[in-house]
Amino acid sequence: MNYKVHDGQYYMAQGYIDAREDDCCITNKRQAVDLCGGTYCQMGSTAYINGKVSKCVVWCPNNSPSNVWSNILEQNEDVFREYRRGTDADTKKDIDECNSENCRTYIKDPIIRIIFLREDGNTYYRFLGIYVLDVKTSKENNELVWRRISMRLNLSELPRILDLAKCVNNAVVQSQAM
Repeated sequence: MNYKVHDGQYYMAQGYIDAREDDCCITNKRQAVDLCGGTYCQMGSTAYINGKVSKCVVWCPNNSPSNVWSNILEQNEDVFREYRRGTDADTKKDIDECNSENCRTYIKDPIIRIIFLREDGNTYYRFLGIYVLDVKTSKENNELVWRRISMRLNLSELPRILDLAKCVNNAVVQSQAM
C-alpha cells in the first residue's frame, strides 16, 4: 500500500487516525505524541503521555533487523511481538533473563500502547492502532505480546482511553492477587 504522510495538524483537524486508511502515517515521534496530547519524553522508543508516568504510552518502535530488540508485527497486524534479540556479546542466559525481567515489569504494571511503527527503510511512522498486553501468551513465550483492541484512535476519546488504561491495570493487579 502507498501510504500518505501528514503532520499532526492534519489528524487534529480530522479528529482521528485510522490504521485501515492509506493516510495513517505521521512524520516523526514528537508529532505522534503531540497528536495524543502527550508531553514528549523519549525513553528508548517510548514516548509517555502526560509526563513520565502514565498507563497509556505512544510507542514508536522500528523493525530494523539491526536492532538489539526484535519488534515483529504479525501479518494481520493484530499482534505485535517484542523481545530482546541481544548482541554478539550477550549469552542466551543474559537474553532470557532480560526478556523475563521485561515481561515481569509489564505484567506487574500493564499499560496501553498506541503504536506508530517505523518500518525498515521508511522515514515516517505508520499508525497501527491501540494495543494491550496479552499476559498469558507473554508469560508462556517469555516475550511481550501485544494485541490490538482498536484500529482507530478518536482523538476526542483520549481521556476515555486513559481511564481504560487504569481499569486494565486494576484488573491485572486483582487477577495476580488471586
